[in-house]
Amino acid sequence: YEIMGFLLSERAKTEIELEEWKALINKLKFEVSYEGYSLVKENALKFSAARGEREAIHFAVTGKKPFKSFKIVPEDLKSASGKVIKSSQLVVRYVAFAATVREEYFTDILSPVYLPQKSNNHFAMIGITVPRDAVAGVYKGKAQLYVDGVKKAPLPIELEIYPFALPEVRSFKTAYTLKPSYIKSHFAGISPE
Repeated sequence: YEIMGFLLSERAKTEIELEEWKALINKLKFEVSYEGYSLVKENALKFSAARGEREAIHFAVTGKKPFKSFKIVPEDLKSASGKVIKSSQLVVRYVAFAATVREEYFTDILSPVYLPQKSNNHFAMIGITVPRDAVAGVYKGKAQLYVDGVKKAPLPIELEIYPFALPEVRSFKTAYTLKPSYIKSHFAGISPE
């Protein structure tokens, strides 16, 4: 598992707290090796992308109790040279969990609106497809956080745009998170020939 983003408590701390991630992962009974990880302090949610690339930052907001409502409203991102990425280009999605008939839970739903959960951990993402004509550089801004209708501390955001563009046509396709059990159940009885 890769640790992305940071946990933000109701006290609006802005740092990765590895111990909290360990507690959450252990509670969910995931087996994860922490070897090589260290406590990293960041002052912003950071992500980077090439022109034409779709990228997102994933993070969790942790409260003392489950939220009734949760909303993130991004502002424009600005570079030191004055270039702007409009907030309308940033897409916010809220992660919800889907259960299988075997009671396995997956973060399968990216909803445009928050779906209340019983957990104290609330997951979200802010994504962008970087315009092909964007100027390379670091763009900074904020996303306003609202919990149960109350305005909380803003989340600082930094997007680094690389000075090159991805090709418009993909040269290969990929598939992620394929479990052998999924392949077996969907392709049972099909010969490899």
